[in-house]
Amino acid sequence: MKKKLALLLAIVMAGGIVFSTQFVGKKGSKSVVADTKKEEKKNVKFSVRYAFADVDMDQIIQEKDPKDDDQNADYLFVKFTSPLDRRKKDSNLGNIKNFKLDNKELPKGTEMLMNDDIKDMLIIKLPQGYLKGQNSGHVLEISKDLVNGENKITGDLKLNLPYSEPIKSDNKKSESSKTSSNDNNDKSNNSSADNKTNNTDVLPKYTVEVGKGIPFTTVVLVKLQTPKVEEYKVSIDNVELKIKENAKKEKVFVGSVKKDYSYDEVMSKLKIEKKISKK
Repeated sequence: MKKKLALLLAIVMAGGIVFSTQFVGKKGSKSVVADTKKEEKKNVKFSVRYAFADVDMDQIIQEKDPKDDDQNADYLFVKFTSPLDRRKKDSNLGNIKNFKLDNKELPKGTEMLMNDDIKDMLIIKLPQGYLKGQNSGHVLEISKDLVNGENKITGDLKLNLPYSEPIKSDNKKSESSKTSSNDNNDKSNNSSADNKTNNTDVLPKYTVEVGKGIPFTTVVLVKLQTPKVEEYKVSIDNVELKIKENAKKEKVFVGSVKKDYSYDEVMSKLKIEKKISKK
């Protein structure tokens, strides 16, 4: 599955735009200004929707990648709430001075990548090995002076990766219902997995990985810490995840939804149930 995600992303990224301290148009392409609406879009919310680090390009949100499939670079993926403006040459979106990682300025050789198909995502390409083999445990800081067109950055600016914008909900749940049984996943301690079951049995612990390598799609992988995975049903948005074997021959639940969910959104929508035995 990881190879498939990496291949699809490689195809998507083939049409990308690279810039370091300012945006650069593609050779032979139409004018960026001409392709942009003339009307200024002011007062548009510009904040980070989600962000995560990855030692390769498979875009799987996980604590540690079992294998680095890209020996050329490490990456940070930052998804914003609005498309990024590439019209102005003096745009500071591509200025690496507006970002810090783990309380340090981004290293020499860092590149800022952008893609025509995913207009609201900024990809920060770091030198190989800079993440020290870890996808989690990093802190990305964004300058309060970062602007996108006429809109200044708002929201959280110090992001513990993987980061998800706080979920707004009108339905207040009790603290007990917000507690995830996924004790082995550090990120889940900050999420609100609402796991419902049809009986009083205690659900097994579990880990969750979220794949973002396919545009406008979220791939979900759930591993239950029990030898009896067949006794459980795992779903998201009423889409039931299928039981598959991973590379270690372990049975895991895998599925996808045609929505661009953050990690916390996946955790809030994930549903794990123990099947009712037929008598």
